[in-house]
Amino acid sequence: MKRAPNEVTDQSSVDRRTNTQRRLYDDYVSTNDSWLPSIPQHWELKQIGYLASRIGSGKTPRGGSETYVDSGIMLLRSQNIHFDGLRLADVVFIDEETDAEMAGTRVAPHDVLLNITGASLGRCALAPEGIERANVNQHVCIIRPRATMDSRFLHASICSSYVQTQIFSSENGTSREGLNFQQVGGLRIPLPPLPEQRAIAAFLDRETAKIDALVAKKRRLIELLQEKRAALISRAVTKGLNPDVPMKNSGIEWLGEVPEHWETRELRYALEFLNHRRIPISGEDRAVMEKKYPYYGASGIIDAVDNYIFDEPLILIAEDGANLLSRSTPLAFVAQGKYWVNNHAHILRPKHGPIRYWEGLLRTIEYQPWVTGSAQPKLTKENLGSVKLPIPPVEEQVAIAGRIERDQGLLDPINETLNKAIDHLLEYRTALISAAVTGKIDVRIA
Repeated sequence: MKRAPNEVTDQSSVDRRTNTQRRLYDDYVSTNDSWLPSIPQHWELKQIGYLASRIGSGKTPRGGSETYVDSGIMLLRSQNIHFDGLRLADVVFIDEETDAEMAGTRVAPHDVLLNITGASLGRCALAPEGIERANVNQHVCIIRPRATMDSRFLHASICSSYVQTQIFSSENGTSREGLNFQQVGGLRIPLPPLPEQRAIAAFLDRETAKIDALVAKKRRLIELLQEKRAALISRAVTKGLNPDVPMKNSGIEWLGEVPEHWETRELRYALEFLNHRRIPISGEDRAVMEKKYPYYGASGIIDAVDNYIFDEPLILIAEDGANLLSRSTPLAFVAQGKYWVNNHAHILRPKHGPIRYWEGLLRTIEYQPWVTGSAQPKLTKENLGSVKLPIPPVEEQVAIAGRIERDQGLLDPINETLNKAIDHLLEYRTALISAAVTGKIDVRIA
């Protein structure tokens, strides 16, 4: 059979994005699949279950997070699994004794790791060649390819829009709990001969590396902008806006000098804790709720629920979690509108002055001296309340908040432009992968 119209359209789209002509295969055959009407004549549709020697996952240790240690054997969780590879900044570890009860969950090089539950359902990564002594929990499925299957091609296929559509389709039996192993094994991929799998994988390795490098450069620009903004805020909230004002020693090690007319005070005397009003809701209960109001955790919005607790701007600060040390996202942030907060964030209301001043100040502080634990870091209410803060007069707080908002207004459009460019590159990355692994373009001589 000759080329199907949808394949010509998709190939033209890829051509426009790459500014390069890609070949089509000479002949295609029809399938009975509504999501993929045709494939190259010498390909076949196969279920992953026939291509894998193992499909399974691990479990959470019996002691839960209490068993995590500072170093040892990695326990990979869903937050470590990403389409562009493993991200290990917040990886946790277990000891030899705990590892003994995790029999059968060890990850091997070239395994495909697929998130099968939760908000990151469908995200997958390829275990690298050098991975050593790593396990997974029950939210991550290990797919171990047979010798007749190229692991890079399998990973790319699962990343494709064709397989991702199956993952999220009710026709596959996907439920709110996610996928079971039988459903994973039932996912279909178009399969070329092994030498062609390798050629396609090599092509995608080259092309996605170029895309990833561009994305990394733009993300670095965003990081530099964030660092610049953080430096401007830090200067304003700790030194004021007048560079000529007389200074004094604050007596606070992390703060240094402050304007002579400023006060210093423990946080508990400047902000009111509203922790007694927070209420956690289990993931199971949230799953059946109408998604109307943001549900906040330690690092921001993690879900939506059908009711709210708060209806005013308040500052949230992480109480626990790896982000207390890694600071991959801001520790302090303002929640606005109607929303719910769980028990992993402190809730603070300023006793005076604009909330943006206090947000800027609380983002500036290095909290590590007040954080306890390393495997499971925690910032207790008592420790947070004892942090000493610089307190300028309210009129200066207002002026500083105005400067912060003005600077943010200048930097936000640049951030937005960079993020849009990243989104477009990632969309193209997915489109290219999908076109190559479903036979819409022939890359064997590319």
